[in-house]
Amino acid sequence: MPEIPDYQQLAGDATKELGLRSDSSKPLKARYIAHRLTAGEKPIVPPTLEKIITRAIQVTHAGSCLRKKAVDKAAAHGVRAKLDAAGD
Repeated sequence: MPEIPDYQQLAGDATKELGLRSDSSKPLKARYIAHRLTAGEKPIVPPTLEKIITRAIQVTHAGSCLRKKAVDKAAAHGVRAKLDAAGD
């Protein structure tokens, strides 16, 4: 079973409505299909993407991905104070 129901129909609709050649513009077709899938009353999320989103939400990380040097450099430029003042 395909991940996206009616994929071929949606791709054909994209080609027709956007005036595309059938062998080009994959990014435009993908964006069109994504919009159609999510614009409905009940958005459709493909199972693989749903798994990725669910796992990403569950990730916890208490540390920082920044190296000490980068953190020190940001502090020297007052980045933290600016963020604090902005409400972060």
